[in-house]
Amino acid sequence: MCVDAAIDSSRSKIGIGVIIRNSIGQVLAAVSKPAVGNFKSQEMEAKAMFFGLSWAKQLHIPIDYVETDCLMLVNALNGRISQNSGFHDLVSDVSFHLSSFSNVCLSHIKRDADQAAHSLAKQALQLDNDCT
Repeated sequence: MCVDAAIDSSRSKIGIGVIIRNSIGQVLAAVSKPAVGNFKSQEMEAKAMFFGLSWAKQLHIPIDYVETDCLMLVNALNGRISQNSGFHDLVSDVSFHLSSFSNVCLSHIKRDADQAAHSLAKQALQLDNDCT
């Protein structure tokens, strides 16, 4: 699973993009989800991951890999950032969902490696409802 988020701060709108692939790279599911808000980038990425993991659980799709281009989120989930950080509650929620998937591997990827999820997030900024 790869997640990303985008923002249109002038409209206080967030776009969430999630793409779930199998072990050979075939797309199993994808979603563009619009949301309301104006958050820091790491908070948006955490919200995107939270939604993606919740959605995968709801669809009963096993997740082996979770990828994001947000290094701060990966570090926080791996316990490398103080628990006093501003988005600790979001990180706790994401950790709870991650624990539902056995042997899940969390990875930081470069921005250009998540173009599909990024495109879905940008598309969501133009939507009123989820598009799966």
